[in-house]
Amino acid sequence: MWQNGRLKQFGPEEYVDQIMDSELRIKLNGGFIKVDGSENYEAYRGTEYHAMILDEMKDQDPRFYDAAYPNLRSLNGVLICIGTPPDHPDNFYVQLLNDIKNDEDWAHIHGTAWENPFVAGIEDKEEAHKWLSTEKKKYYERGDKERWLREYEAELAFGGRSRVIPNISRSEHMKPDFHVQQLLENHQGKLEYFIMLDPGTTTCFAGLFAAIDPYSSQIFILDEIYEKDQYKTSTDHIFPTVVSKAKHFHAREGAWRIFYDDAAAWFGNEVLSRYGVYCQPAGKYAADKELGISMLKDVARVKNLLTISDRCENLMWEIENYVRDENGRIPKKNDHLLDCFRYLLTCSRYEINEDVAPEPEEKRRYVTLEQDIRAWRQQSDIMFGKEINIFDDSEFDW
Repeated sequence: MWQNGRLKQFGPEEYVDQIMDSELRIKLNGGFIKVDGSENYEAYRGTEYHAMILDEMKDQDPRFYDAAYPNLRSLNGVLICIGTPPDHPDNFYVQLLNDIKNDEDWAHIHGTAWENPFVAGIEDKEEAHKWLSTEKKKYYERGDKERWLREYEAELAFGGRSRVIPNISRSEHMKPDFHVQQLLENHQGKLEYFIMLDPGTTTCFAGLFAAIDPYSSQIFILDEIYEKDQYKTSTDHIFPTVVSKAKHFHAREGAWRIFYDDAAAWFGNEVLSRYGVYCQPAGKYAADKELGISMLKDVARVKNLLTISDRCENLMWEIENYVRDENGRIPKKNDHLLDCFRYLLTCSRYEINEDVAPEPEEKRRYVTLEQDIRAWRQQSDIMFGKEINIFDDSEFDW
């Protein structure tokens, strides 16, 4: 912004007292213009402005906004935010945009490349639109629709080719909990149940509850745990939550099998000693992130293979925000539930069945005494080969 010289030469010279390259500052008659990076936010606490311009808003450090915005009020200043939308929703740009939509103190101006009279150096409007149409077709053909919408249409379009797992979407894979329950009934007698845990005491304790039909290879992600409060991530807090969530699905077709990240051996030992329940380490195969991600993509590729309950909002959030960095590397953050998903595929020895029949239409529920008795009996399933029923509160003293 400073090196190209445009800022230094934008106006009449008589208004400029001094250009200070070392400070990236233009001293004016009674005022100044200064350029800086948002990472230097601590230096701007208390500085007063008539105007503050945040360019490329998606790349701004939100702490700069927090530090500098209150100072605008002292001079009745104005804030201007400019930029292309980000490629994932976990960005301050999106948060601020959502906050101002219904705020009368703000104005929101949306402009696209179609309105730019000098796009690609073409001054003729008809020729410019012809060039844009050709470029749009290229983006769409190579599967980069989201990037086109962001860069040329200024739309909020998350993911695209930068997403690590682009083919898992809310519209196709996420279903209401009651619908998932109906699907489980359609697979009675076939399902294997799994609880995958990524124990963490300082960042996040994550867990996924899933059922797999080994005959059709269909996966049902039923529920999640996503606890960030470090005071609630101890075994005594978490394991009762695990049991409570497992009860909701009754494990009608068999026992729950519990796996955990190998790095958290303490958790497995504590659950065994305190509750008598055996939890199995996920094993070395779960550590191969690239392999697990490749399997996730393959699962999403086959229609009707994956169903995610709307109870799993944090899992979907991680999937949507899991994007490669500018160097194409896979991120090492916000992937706790994704790790659990990977563990599920490796620990269950999952194999894909390409020929998956569509689910039948939802059928009407009939509750009979016979069904009640059968459900009651199935709730006494043995937990992973041990004479312990995780659905019986009397087994545990909490």
